[in-house]
Amino acid sequence: MLKRSGIAALVVGTVLTLLNQGDLILSGQWNNAFYWKIPLTYCVPFVVASYGALMNNRR
Repeated sequence: MLKRSGIAALVVGTVLTLLNQGDLILSGQWNNAFYWKIPLTYCVPFVVASYGALMNNRR
């Protein structure tokens, strides 16, 4: 389950990061907020996928 959640987080997190922060990343205008925003962008899909799998297994 954790492996599938990790893969989902990697794919979804990358897409969300590129959509939300792609212009700033490509322009090289990194700021301090990136150091917490980007990891959180990957954590949210991981938590959602893990929670969904856990709730599905409880049935």
